[in-house]
Amino acid sequence: MENKSHSKPESLLTLSPSETTHMKFVGDGFFVACESNGKNVQRVMWTGPDGNPITTYRARIHIEDGSSGHRGVDIFFRNITMKDRGKYTCSANVDGNEVEASFELVIFKPIDFSDTPPEQYLEEGRDSTLICNVHGEPVPNVSWKRNRNTLKLSAGKKFSSHPENPNWVVVRNATLEDKGQYICTAIQLSQKTSTLKTFEIKVKVHHKPFPNPSSNHINESYSYITGVVNLTCEALAEPQANFTWLKDDNIVNSTENV
Repeated sequence: MENKSHSKPESLLTLSPSETTHMKFVGDGFFVACESNGKNVQRVMWTGPDGNPITTYRARIHIEDGSSGHRGVDIFFRNITMKDRGKYTCSANVDGNEVEASFELVIFKPIDFSDTPPEQYLEEGRDSTLICNVHGEPVPNVSWKRNRNTLKLSAGKKFSSHPENPNWVVVRNATLEDKGQYICTAIQLSQKTSTLKTFEIKVKVHHKPFPNPSSNHINESYSYITGVVNLTCEALAEPQANFTWLKDDNIVNSTENV
């Protein structure tokens, strides 16, 4: 008795690019072509993550006839948003068989420091907070550096994470030595890609005035009758100090000849 095997005819849809997962950032654009080399190709169509057919030729996500005519349909994405993520499926009847091919669209939201102040202040002698507001999808991991040295954050120590936002740094009992250049580093990680971005923050310390140690301090100055002498008062402060001169407990105005 002769055995005859009846194999299903090869009826495939080809996606180009052929990746089963496409990873894009918010605002990106791209397209995927879907076509078949079958003899009888009918009803080529795309459906979105909600299961509804994509039929428009003009929208932000739209279709266009493929280069092979009725054998294919291309799907186009412009200005991608987070809501576009999901599974997209191309289906058709090819040589009497219902076939389909799909890809998963994964959307990343780029790292954004837009509401992080580039210049921040600590208060001398007080616990103060440095802010790094980071946005992105996937949610970024954040680390800090001070003058190019990694900050070790530990509860109860000089530097610790803020209880309300782990991306913020609490500086205990701030001193003038805590000023400098701080760097907030954000890293996005996924199974197939990673993104790193940094943001520099100039940190100053608000403090009361004190004498400038680099200046010569003169307690007495001499002149002669009708002569001129220059008296200089210098101090370091943040914000800058306002100076007032007094003579015999009376304020000296700038227009007076003392």
